[in-house]
Amino acid sequence: MRRVGIVGCSNPLAESRREALEGLLRTLRRIGLEPVTGGNLFAPGGLPAARAEALMALYRDPSIDAIFDVTGGDLANEVLGHLDWPVIAASEKPLWGYSDLTCLLNAILARTGRPSVLYTAWNLVGGDAARQQRDFCHSLNGGDALFRFDVEFLQGARMAGDVAGGNIRCLLKLAGTPFWPDLRGRILLLESLGASAEQFCAYIAQLDQIGAFDAAAGVLLGTFTRLEAQGGMEDAVARLSAVLGPEKPLARTRQIGHGADSRAVWIGRRIELSAT
Repeated sequence: MRRVGIVGCSNPLAESRREALEGLLRTLRRIGLEPVTGGNLFAPGGLPAARAEALMALYRDPSIDAIFDVTGGDLANEVLGHLDWPVIAASEKPLWGYSDLTCLLNAILARTGRPSVLYTAWNLVGGDAARQQRDFCHSLNGGDALFRFDVEFLQGARMAGDVAGGNIRCLLKLAGTPFWPDLRGRILLLESLGASAEQFCAYIAQLDQIGAFDAAAGVLLGTFTRLEAQGGMEDAVARLSAVLGPEKPLARTRQIGHGADSRAVWIGRRIELSAT
C-alpha cells in the first residue's frame, strides 16, 4: 500500500473539521493509500518553523510516496524560509495542494525545479467525489484522467510550455522574493476564489508591472468564483486582454480552480493547449 503524507502549511483546520478530516482519511484508505499525518493540523497559532518541519519530516521519510496539504488561507508563505531546499530538490515525491499552497508549489519550482500538483484532496470527498476518486485512482496507475481539462481560446489558437501560477493572490505573495518562479516561456495559470472585480484589476496590473505577461508564453484563466457569481468575469477578461495585447495567447478553462469538480494540473510540467 502506498503511503502518503497529510500536512498543513497554511491556516490550521478548524476544530469543526475533525470529522471531515477523518472522512477524508477513510476515503484515502479505501482507495488504497495509507495516510500518515504530519504535525498538528488543528494547532492555532502554530509556528512557521514547526509547520515547515512537519513537511520536511515527510520529505525525509523514504516510505512516503506523495504529500497532500489539506489547508488553505493565508499563512503558507511563512514556511518558505524554514524549508530544507536541497532535501526537496533531491526528492521525487510531489506535493499536492491548492489555493494558498500556490505560493509553496511555485517556490518549489523556483528553488528546485521540481514539479508539484495544484489540486486539493478535499475534492475526493466533495460534491463530485465519485468522479474525482475514479480519476484520481486512474492517475495513481499512470493515467491522466485527473489532469485533462477543456479549454476555450480567447486570443490565439495554441500555447505550450511548463505551467506556473495558480491562485492569483497567493502567487503574488512571491513577487520580489527569491521564491518567484521564472515565467519565461511558461504558461501562466491564474484562478481565484474571492477576488472582486477591483482586486482582479489590481492583481493584473501588478503582474503586468513586474513583467509577468511579457515573459509568459500564454495565459490560462481558471475559475474566478466570486467574480463569476457577481457577473463580472467578461469585463475582467476584456481588461486582461487589453493589458496583454492581441498577440499573447489567452485561454480559459472552467475545470481548474476552487470548484469541487476541479481538475488537477502539474505546476512545473509542460502542457500543450490548442483550440482544436
